[in-house]
Amino acid sequence: GPPRELLAFASLFAREAAGWTIDHEADPVELDDGYWVPDLKLIRSSDGKIVYFDFITRGKPQSVASHLRRLSRQKKWAWLVAASQTLLAEPVHEAAGRLIPFKSIPLVETVVSRAEHLVDAPSGGP
Repeated sequence: GPPRELLAFASLFAREAAGWTIDHEADPVELDDGYWVPDLKLIRSSDGKIVYFDFITRGKPQSVASHLRRLSRQKKWAWLVAASQTLLAEPVHEAAGRLIPFKSIPLVETVVSRAEHLVDAPSGGP
């Protein structure tokens, strides 16, 4: 099942993110080179705009960097990735503004702030 950190974050987000809802059943998202299944879908209540969200607590730093580069190539959808700092040994400049490093769990207010910025940007997505 999902990591306990993801479940804890989703529970906090549902309680603390005024104006946003969270969906645990994100559908596959079509990218230029295939599909990606995000961990969560964040939906702004006022207009239904979506930010796809990945929560990474395990893996190899090279795999995380590769995933971030892959997501950075697409411009159609708004996306964010929260990743454990221990997995971010390799900087990925293409993901600037869309990557949230954390020690134990990302702050809800940081995620909301980044999500707001993305959906309000001209190329933020649908």
